[in-house]
Amino acid sequence: MMIQPSRRDGLFISLLFVLFIAWPSFIQPIEAKRHHHITPTNWTSALDRAREVVLQLSVDTLATLATGTMAQCAGKAPAFTIPSLTFKGFCLQDGPTGVNWGGWVGGGGNTTQFPVGMNAAQTWDRELIYERGFMMGEEFKALGINGAMGPGINMGRVAAAGRNWESFGSDPWMIGEAGALTVQGLQDAGTIAIAKHYIANEQETSRFTYDAQIDQRTYYEVYAYPFLKAVRAGTGSIMCALNKVNGTVACVNNAVQNIVLKNEFGFKGFIISDWQGGALNGALAGMDVAMPGQLYPATAIKQDVVAGRLSLARLQDMVQRVLAPYFLLGQDQNFPDQIDNNPKSVSTPAHAAHARKMAADSAVLLKNLNSFLPISPSAGLRIAVIGSDAGPPSRRNSLFPFFTGIDGTITQGWGSGSAPMPYIIDPLQAIRSRYGGPGGSLVSSLLTNWDLASASSIAAAADVAIVFVCSNSGEGGFVYDTNTGDRNNISLWFQGDNLIRTVSSVNANTIVVMHTPGQVLMNAWNTNPNVKAIIWAGMPGQETGNGLVDILSGDVNPSGKLVYTIAAAEADYGATINFSPQEPVLVSYTDKLLVDYRWFDALDKTPLYEFGFGLSYTTFTYCNLMIKGYADPGPNSDDSIVLYNITCVITNNSNRTAGAEVAQLYIGYPEVVGEPKRVLRGFDKIMLAPGASGTVEFTLTALDLAYWDVPMHVWNLYPGQYMVWVGASSRDIRLTGFLWIGRIPTSTTVDFHASTAYFSATTAGNVVSTSTAALHSATTTNSYATTTAYSYATATASGMIATTGSVPYRPILLWSKTGLAWPDGDAANLWALAGNGWNRVSWLYTYGAWPPPSASLMSLDFVPMLWGCAGIQDWDTAIAHGIFDNVTAVLAFNEPDESTQSDLSPAVAAEIYKRHIHPLSQLGINLGAPAVSPTNKGASWLKDFFTLCKSCAVDFLPVHWFGNRCIDLQNYLMNIHDSYPHLPIWGTEWACAPSSSSSSSSSNQEGGSSPCNGTSITTFVQCTTSWMASQSWIQRYSYYGAMRDLGGHVPSSNALLSPNGTMNTPLGVFYVQDKHG
Repeated sequence: MMIQPSRRDGLFISLLFVLFIAWPSFIQPIEAKRHHHITPTNWTSALDRAREVVLQLSVDTLATLATGTMAQCAGKAPAFTIPSLTFKGFCLQDGPTGVNWGGWVGGGGNTTQFPVGMNAAQTWDRELIYERGFMMGEEFKALGINGAMGPGINMGRVAAAGRNWESFGSDPWMIGEAGALTVQGLQDAGTIAIAKHYIANEQETSRFTYDAQIDQRTYYEVYAYPFLKAVRAGTGSIMCALNKVNGTVACVNNAVQNIVLKNEFGFKGFIISDWQGGALNGALAGMDVAMPGQLYPATAIKQDVVAGRLSLARLQDMVQRVLAPYFLLGQDQNFPDQIDNNPKSVSTPAHAAHARKMAADSAVLLKNLNSFLPISPSAGLRIAVIGSDAGPPSRRNSLFPFFTGIDGTITQGWGSGSAPMPYIIDPLQAIRSRYGGPGGSLVSSLLTNWDLASASSIAAAADVAIVFVCSNSGEGGFVYDTNTGDRNNISLWFQGDNLIRTVSSVNANTIVVMHTPGQVLMNAWNTNPNVKAIIWAGMPGQETGNGLVDILSGDVNPSGKLVYTIAAAEADYGATINFSPQEPVLVSYTDKLLVDYRWFDALDKTPLYEFGFGLSYTTFTYCNLMIKGYADPGPNSDDSIVLYNITCVITNNSNRTAGAEVAQLYIGYPEVVGEPKRVLRGFDKIMLAPGASGTVEFTLTALDLAYWDVPMHVWNLYPGQYMVWVGASSRDIRLTGFLWIGRIPTSTTVDFHASTAYFSATTAGNVVSTSTAALHSATTTNSYATTTAYSYATATASGMIATTGSVPYRPILLWSKTGLAWPDGDAANLWALAGNGWNRVSWLYTYGAWPPPSASLMSLDFVPMLWGCAGIQDWDTAIAHGIFDNVTAVLAFNEPDESTQSDLSPAVAAEIYKRHIHPLSQLGINLGAPAVSPTNKGASWLKDFFTLCKSCAVDFLPVHWFGNRCIDLQNYLMNIHDSYPHLPIWGTEWACAPSSSSSSSSSNQEGGSSPCNGTSITTFVQCTTSWMASQSWIQRYSYYGAMRDLGGHVPSSNALLSPNGTMNTPLGVFYVQDKHG
């Protein structure tokens, strides 16, 4: 990544991401034993090997490898032999759901029908998605198939689009992530991935002719983005689309293929046309293989070379790209022979088990009124199973062209993306197996949607009625009931709405199960109180029934979440199918970046169920958001560099039920950038035992935070504040923070393992902040109060060192402000006096004045205390000035003592903390809860605070005390520790005089008397310090020199506490020590 010249008055940082060198893939890596870890070096070696072979081939042989024929393989290239290689031929086969050949049980079924891509995405489980790709790759390879035509990574822009189920949802980041994982899985198993359909292939109607009108920014950020991630994952091939893009068919579009995909994205494999996608015009524009051979046969390719219409160099490049993935994946070494007739069975028990797990984990629980589910099998329970979608097929699906027929339960869509199955476990069969049998539940059934009278009768006689409804879609060219691939609408098929209404009108315990390719209209019945539960089961493949009963019974706690938005009305969506019969058919992408949930957010529309939504049989609490990183990747860096690491803690609230939660990360850009309000940029799924907590993690790369700049034609980072949201869905936000782009923080940090001293002095009319070493110079330009402060601080420092021994305190500048005027010149002077290499600290008295003048002078390392409420109204402004750039810890923002108790209740404190303190967690700052003291019964005050601030990031408990609150210091601290043993204690302040025996029984104290009481102040300090150092749970402590005795007088008998005469305004010394110091 290179920094471009700044523009827009210096408010803009332009970062050109070097896309073609940014390797390895920026997706979060899956460490699995079968990964080949494709690298640029692997590609270079494969390309070199392919080049050696290509230079030995005749034009005739080269031409046969740049086209294909159709046989048992959907696409096939012939064999050839040269001295250095025996090439057995090249076989390519559909599809994204499994190997698309074979038949039904008894008719040649031999491969697994996995859950479709939409279901895979709705697990939000990287390992499951990867394993699905790997297992499909195993089956393709075992049958001698070199390349799998998948994954599908087009955008679910239109709810009714026919092939949405093949892909992974309606968000480009999610599709890119799931697509990349699938590519990795397929190729780690030894099968070339062919990602499709590039690009803007978002409807089936008029798919050979429609023209996608799409602007440049939308093209890159939404529709090309998943293909970029597939390239990063190492995909060996990409299939170009049949539709036009801005006037030119994708497969013959030079800008789409050569400029963007090959040059900008750095794609090294081969582009294969969708069927009938291109000929010579395609080869000249970047297409490398024309399918099928009838459109551009080898003879025509040779003629074009001989005539000079196609250069030999271009033909050699085409074949080099074809052979490079072959060598990349080691297919020249012991690759299985292709099996054309009666293929062997390659569907294993492990693959079936995976299909079942994915079927269960992808099921989305949309409604569960009063925790109606799960239902345990019990004797005598009457269960009615109603609907044609619950039953088995009555005919072999293979008799329908590309599985177009709807016969029994829906397990996939139709077309080349479908796959046969060796068997099917239908829902009725699985329910009877799990719930029925001797001594079990009584299961009745009606496998039709049209006999509403019988449905009503069976449902009325049951304790629980499970209604199965469906819809379907698929590839264009195959028609079902006038649906030409795309759905005519998004209503349920076969009068599903009427069936639900009929059943729920007579049965108060109705469960609705939906098998659909995506969104359907539900507002006619979803709020019906008799509909107790709704499950979107999607298209779950051959293990559909088993996966469902795992959810119904509670054997599996549902964890699937939507990867699209379900609207209340079809008109609420931002895009529709263009069904116009008039040519040319123009599909205008006027929704631009606002696909799916982004559209609903922009228009403030309320959906029925938002993107990312899904219920569980337990609930989860989110807390402790931490955002650590740096704001600028620096010059000459690639776009895959990780800028921020984000974590939070999730707790399973159930003490009986284990469950998995999917935490989702959303980012909000500065408004001027013009991005959608909120965009997905991460997710992490975590399985938690009952009552357990765990940490989820996200990473943000430079590309994750970039946007496409059209005038400069680069990915850019815009400087400013970005919102960070972590939640359970796109609208269920649990934690909020922010990050910064455009500022490069220094590397200065506070070393708490070196003992450190902080000195401050305060007067009624001014504030002086400096170290002891610098104060002498400051006295010449400041008031009498400064001189007094200097004398006092010097005496205090000398006395403390004399008292405690030769402790290597390191002075640090302390900025302390009351809100009164401080001339900028004095501030600059004092800051300069701090000296080179000193840590800078602020103890902020901020009543009414924040940020301080010349805030840019501030470069703090540590904030011992943020004191007061009024001064934090301009918090964002302070952060914008960079005041907290290098801060490593914030101890507290106020003390809930008797002086502020009236206006700082736990509720007020919690609100301030959530609004102003908690967001600092994103900067990597360690945060303490509000400091408490014995007077307020600190443990009980904290209990109320944590109840009201459940999601607040808290890393430690600051505790402060002074005056007569030191009477029972040790017992008080132990009381706090016993209440919150998981949080270390930082003592933030103590200014104590030894107590008398008469005061040790104060009713304000929590516990008995302190063993350090009744001694001199010096002995008291030594005794208390020694005790705190011995407690492992007290990580840091401080001493703030007592200014007055218990009677309000400044002590004069001890040099440690005696300034030059009696002071009317408290002054003191603030020492902070590590417990090891």
